[in-house]
Amino acid sequence: MSDFEAMPVGTAAELRRLHTENAALRAALAEPVQEPVAWMVYTPDGKSVCVTDNPADFTDQHKALPLYNAPPQRSYEREIEIEVETEREACAKVCDLMARRTQDIRRAALEMAAENIRARSKE
Repeated sequence: MSDFEAMPVGTAAELRRLHTENAALRAALAEPVQEPVAWMVYTPDGKSVCVTDNPADFTDQHKALPLYNAPPQRSYEREIEIEVETEREACAKVCDLMARRTQDIRRAALEMAAENIRARSKE
């Protein structure tokens, strides 16, 4: 028996609870987009640089790099997608395991019924 098969089988209520927790975590991780506080602007020839807080101070010909108060916030979207996919795979495994166990139980019940019929027919 694998470690997965030894795990207790979750109920629909447990799966709904996990889904609700996942949704709450997604909401908690959603953060507003950070806006630059200034721009470091290079002249078109690249020989000079200045810093401005007004984006109207430069044109498309200038190379402008945004500056932030803190490093840009980390995006959790991909990590959340991986977690959701992992949860889906785990649920699929639980469903497969439950289906296999149900088939095993049915098979065992049929075998027992057949043995009882054979035993009665011998009497």
